[in-house]
Amino acid sequence: MVQNVIDTIVDTITGLLQGIGSAVVDYFEALLLDTTGASPVLNQFGIFVFVLLGIGAAFGLATLIFNMVRNRA
Repeated sequence: MVQNVIDTIVDTITGLLQGIGSAVVDYFEALLLDTTGASPVLNQFGIFVFVLLGIGAAFGLATLIFNMVRNRA
């Protein structure tokens, strides 16, 4: 009896999370990918997002290196 209740709760939570996860994936695919051709490619907004992520990563890495050098001296 207790096992059935636990299994039901776990199945419900798993189903909800799978639904939310697939909805998030579908949203970002629709937002960032152009699927009109034979294979999906990044659209202009997707390229813009990844360029901003790259710039942010570069600034973060540069800040980390500068702080390591500054604290070393």
